[in-house]
Amino acid sequence: MPKRKRTDRRDERLELFQDGSIVRIVLKNFMTYRKVELKAGPYLNMILGPNGTGKSAIVCGIILGLGGEASTTGRASHLQEYVKFGCKSATIFIEIYNSEGENYTIERKILVGDKKNPHSEWKLNGSASSHAEVKGFIAGLNIRVDNLCQFLPQERVVEFVKMNSKQLLENTEKAAGDVAMFQQHMKLVALSKEIKELETKRNEVAKQLETETTLNDRLAEEVKRVKEKEDYEKKIDLLQKKKPWVEFEEARIEYKNASEELNKKENELKRCRKKHAPLQQKVDEMKNKFKNCQENCVKVQKEFKNSEKQLHSLKNKLTKLNDETTSKFNDFETKKQQEEKRKQTIRDAENEIKVLTMKMESLRIDKNLDSQIEEVQTKMNELMQEIEKLKEEKFLKREEKDSLELKHRKAQASLRSIEDVYSKRLELLRRNNQNAYDAVIWLEANKDKFAARVFPPIMTQINVKDGRFAKYFEKLIPTRDLMAFTFEETEDLKKFNELLWNEKRIRVPVVMKPPQELESFVPRITLNQLRNYGFTNYLIDLFTAPKIIKAYICSQFNLHDIPIGSNVDAPRVINRLNLRRFIANDCLYLTTVSRYDQEKVVSSDKITDKQLLNEILNEEKLREEKETIKRCRDRMDKLVTEIQEIEHKIEEIDKDWSNLRQKKKDLILKKDEKNIISMNIQRKKDLIRKFENQAVDLNQVKIRVTNDIKSLYEEKLKTIELMSNHTKLGVELFIKKISLTFQFQRASFLKKKAEEDLEKADSAFKTLEDEIRILRNKKDSLKREEQQKKTIAFQAIGIGVNANEIPLDLKREFRKLPDNLEEINSEIRNYTLRINSISTNSGQNVIRDYNKRAQLIRRKQDEVNRFQVDIQVKKTELTALKCVWLPKLESLIEKINHNFGRFMERLEYAGEVVLSHGQDAEDFEKYGIAIKVRYRDNESLKELSAFHQSGGERSVATMIYMIALQELTKVPFRCVDEINQGMDNKNERKVFDLIVETASKNSSQYFLFSPKLLSGLSYTEKMHIHIVLNGPNLQAENVSFNRRS
Repeated sequence: MPKRKRTDRRDERLELFQDGSIVRIVLKNFMTYRKVELKAGPYLNMILGPNGTGKSAIVCGIILGLGGEASTTGRASHLQEYVKFGCKSATIFIEIYNSEGENYTIERKILVGDKKNPHSEWKLNGSASSHAEVKGFIAGLNIRVDNLCQFLPQERVVEFVKMNSKQLLENTEKAAGDVAMFQQHMKLVALSKEIKELETKRNEVAKQLETETTLNDRLAEEVKRVKEKEDYEKKIDLLQKKKPWVEFEEARIEYKNASEELNKKENELKRCRKKHAPLQQKVDEMKNKFKNCQENCVKVQKEFKNSEKQLHSLKNKLTKLNDETTSKFNDFETKKQQEEKRKQTIRDAENEIKVLTMKMESLRIDKNLDSQIEEVQTKMNELMQEIEKLKEEKFLKREEKDSLELKHRKAQASLRSIEDVYSKRLELLRRNNQNAYDAVIWLEANKDKFAARVFPPIMTQINVKDGRFAKYFEKLIPTRDLMAFTFEETEDLKKFNELLWNEKRIRVPVVMKPPQELESFVPRITLNQLRNYGFTNYLIDLFTAPKIIKAYICSQFNLHDIPIGSNVDAPRVINRLNLRRFIANDCLYLTTVSRYDQEKVVSSDKITDKQLLNEILNEEKLREEKETIKRCRDRMDKLVTEIQEIEHKIEEIDKDWSNLRQKKKDLILKKDEKNIISMNIQRKKDLIRKFENQAVDLNQVKIRVTNDIKSLYEEKLKTIELMSNHTKLGVELFIKKISLTFQFQRASFLKKKAEEDLEKADSAFKTLEDEIRILRNKKDSLKREEQQKKTIAFQAIGIGVNANEIPLDLKREFRKLPDNLEEINSEIRNYTLRINSISTNSGQNVIRDYNKRAQLIRRKQDEVNRFQVDIQVKKTELTALKCVWLPKLESLIEKINHNFGRFMERLEYAGEVVLSHGQDAEDFEKYGIAIKVRYRDNESLKELSAFHQSGGERSVATMIYMIALQELTKVPFRCVDEINQGMDNKNERKVFDLIVETASKNSSQYFLFSPKLLSGLSYTEKMHIHIVLNGPNLQAENVSFNRRS
């Protein structure tokens, strides 16, 4: 980069800056800022402002403006998140001091036209540039925005403390060492890794070399066994050659024997054929005789069945004639009895007429009967009217009762629907938390195991009075608590957890009832005082639940102290009332007081609809339906009593009416008795005339019946004669049938015997044919086998099939060998066992393998030697580099330790910085820096960690370490964001005084960010204090605050 020309005019205050220091920062549309400009001082710059005003935005602007990545800030990891909401771009402008000419300027413009792929435009000293060029330029000024020893953003303070000793060493080398120190360290790490890898490879090759050498030493004995094995294999080969010749000879003899046997069987077949023809002729003759007998038997059987059928028909006719004869006799007897009964009826009627005539003559008539009948009828009419009135009253009451029963059923159905809310809540619980649902079902079956009450999940016990308010409770009560079971006794809670885990293997949320009673939870401000502000209720008044559940919710979430209103002026409430939380217009407002300046910080959160408490139990409707059911039951019970009383009255009146009706009937009978007797006499006379007209002449009937029976007897005689004739014919046919049956059986027997004789002859003939076919197949097979074995035998000795004989030398060898297969196979097995007893796996390749392995051994030895030379070279290089790097590092750490210990002692603490490494001093990857501190006199030095020190103590040590580096490192500036978070006033004051003292010397520029500033601190002329004023009520734009002269 060419040097810029120095101008004659130059602000005198800039002469105090060092090269690379920040002179000015301008941010436009960046994070919370529309536009802000910061003019920095050359030494300590204190940047103060309440939380949320945008102090850290300045840190992010410095990091991103100097080429840093978004992730380095410890905040948002995407560039578009640094552009002010509603804007399409953000600009960072940084002016850097240059002692040899005009100051350097860097400008970065972040464009978010495409939210998925934002990009940056760079300018370096007013000219277009690239990210890589800017990073190279910044590195040349010794500015490293990713080194926590130089840049420590608020969100990465914890990362600095979390750095392990290795990371701390590497960052310290980058920040405080010379340029080569970190590179030398990395080179040493690489060399130690390379040496380890080379040693591992050398050991592997050496192990292979040892293995191959051992194997080759064993091969000498193996060669001897191979030769012995080859001799046995040659003998087996000779036996294998003779074996097919022996098999060929056996096959030839077997073929010859099969040919002779086939000739014998063929001659025997010719003799059987001569005996077969007469037997077949006899079978045909017997079949014809059998067929004739069979036809005769069928013919006679048919005639016999026809005769039997006609005889059966005649029997039926005779039976019918007998039945008709009996019927004629029975009809005549019936007419005789009817005639006698008719005469007796006439006699009885004549006697009754005489009695009735005598009774009528003696009868007297009472003249007052009509008035008595009329009087009784009047009383009956009165009673009937009374009954009708009572029935009408009963009908009206029954109608009312039926109407009430219908109303009662409807109310019960509505009540069940309302009460079914619990089931719906359980189903909602099952969908959201299966374990909690299973636990509810288990609890229902095991309530008797607990001493006190156990309440199912709170979401099933809460009933919001109005569904609109359900979302407020779900917002304020965590889901885990809504799913929790509530206990009155601690022992029950422990027992519940234990039993549920042992039986169901599940865990669910559980809570204990609070020690306070529900009545103890009262609001700090009465509702009457809040009504003027638009509040209508406290949340505790908007739901019902068992007292224990309600007390728990109040103890944990203060629902008794959270008012609610739909028409509330929230700013007015915040300014005038001391309410920590309230709900207004579907928003939850939370007011906190800053621990720095005691100012109110208000946040609001829009309350959205939820799902767990949507099932509402309408308690008013429930109460109405229960009252309706009670009223219906009471009225129906009263109506039943009244109806029973009416029915009893109707029953009594009905009895009186029945008595009057009987009395009237008796009077009417008494009045009409003479007429009745006269009518009875007339009916009897009519009956006598009727029966006299029905008289029958029995003599004529008897003659007619006698003639009919005589005709029937004549018909029966004819039928019996026909039956006799058919019986004789049937006997004759039966005898003929038996004779033909005997003939048929004999013919069948002779036919079967002839067929059996023929079958035996056929079987013997077929057996011979099968044997001959088998023998022919066997002969052909043996012929093929003979030819195959002959071919195999010639192939075994390596000559053609057309050769005349075996070579003489081979014949001589064959004569020494056995001449049967059993002995040959025995010899082969014997030699095979001997071969198997020789433990060698090498065979013919043993010598070749021996030589091949010897070459491999030489190559492996050369490879081990090369590895040894490479290792020695690397170790020499590592030793030389270590001699350069380690003294410089130890000197640097000694200086850091001196400064760190001195600064900690200034704060009345103790501390040291030491170089650490593992057991192997040559393992440079494990080298690191350990910071040890002591904050109390009764303690020993302990390594800095979250386990040993508090957050404030770690902040103190972190700040002191950075100050200790300051005198050793040559960086243009350092930046620390809220390093004092977690410090108490005492430590903060000590650290601040130390920073002021250090920064007052000729050292790096400092940017120290803090939300507060303690009173009574020491200030110097080299300090610059910048106050950040930012917020929704700040009206001024482009306001610049400069220190007055």
